[in-house]
Amino acid sequence: RDAFQQLALAFAKKNFFDSAYFYQSLFLNLNDSLLSESNQKAIFLREANLKIERNKLEQQAALQRQRMWKNIILAIAVLLVVISYLLYNRYRLKQKNKYQAELNRQQQEILNTTISVQDQERKRIAEDLHDGLGSILSAAKLKLSAIEEDSIIGEKEKMQDTLLLIDEAVSEMKNIAYNMMPATLSRLGLTAALQNLFNRISMQSGLKINYTTHGFTERLNESTEVSVYRIILESINNVVKHAHAKNVTVQLVKYPDYINITIEDDGNGFELQTDGSFSGNGLNNIASRVKNMNGTLNIDTKPGSGTTILVDIPYSY
Repeated sequence: RDAFQQLALAFAKKNFFDSAYFYQSLFLNLNDSLLSESNQKAIFLREANLKIERNKLEQQAALQRQRMWKNIILAIAVLLVVISYLLYNRYRLKQKNKYQAELNRQQQEILNTTISVQDQERKRIAEDLHDGLGSILSAAKLKLSAIEEDSIIGEKEKMQDTLLLIDEAVSEMKNIAYNMMPATLSRLGLTAALQNLFNRISMQSGLKINYTTHGFTERLNESTEVSVYRIILESINNVVKHAHAKNVTVQLVKYPDYINITIEDDGNGFELQTDGSFSGNGLNNIASRVKNMNGTLNIDTKPGSGTTILVDIPYSY
C-alpha cells in the first residue's frame, strides 16, 4: 500500500499523470481493503468481548439462581423443622391437657362420690340416732319414771339426777342427728330447714340472723338441697366459732339459671391467704362442695371488717 502511494506521488512529480492515477487507484483500493479488514477485526473483537461479558453475566446469574434456590431450600427445611417442632409441642400440650382433663374428671367423680356417700351416711346415722338410740333413751326414761314413783326419798334424788342426764343425752343426740341431717330438710324442704336451723342457733348462741329467700316456689332435688344446706351450715358454724359476730345476714335467691347464696357478718374477719387456699376445715369443706356443684366461691374479708361469702351455683346442676 505504501509503495503504491509513493509511486503515485513520484509519477505525479514527473507529470506522468496516467501512471500516477493508476497507482493512486491501487493505493486507494488496497487502503480501503485494509481498513475494512481492520474494522472487521475490531468488530469481531467487540463481539467476542460482548460474548465473553454475556457469558460471564449468564454464569453470574446462574450462580445467583443456584444460591437463591439453595437459600430457598434451606429456608424451607428450617421452616419444616420449626413447623414440626410446633406441631409436636402442640400435640404434647394437647395430650397433656387431655390427660389433665381426664384427671380432673376422675377427681371430680371421686369428690362427687365421696360427698354423696358422706351425705347418705349422715342421713343414715341421723335416722339411726333418732329412731334407734332415741327410742331406747325414751323407753329408759319411761322405765325410770315408773321406778321413781315407788322409790324412797333418797333414791328419788338419784333417779331425778339420772332422768336429767337422760334428758341431756336425748337433747344432745337430737342436736347431733339434726346437724348431720335435719328431718325438716327431707320433710319440708331447704328454706324451712334453714329457718329452723337459724332459730336453733340464735337460741343457743344469741347470734341474730337475718334470713331472706326469694324465688323458691318449688323444691330442689335432694342432693342440691343437702349441699346448699351444708354450705350455709358450715358458714354459720364458722361465724359462731371464730367470728364473734353479733349479726349475720343470710340471703338465698333462686335465679332462672343459678342459685345465689350471700352470707355477711359483722365479726372479726380474717386475713386471706395469698395462694387462695383456706386454713380451716370449714372453709375447705365449703370450697369442696361448691366445686362439686360447678359453682363459684368468693370471700371478701379482712381483719376487723367482717366477712362476706358469695356463692353462685348453676341451677342446671
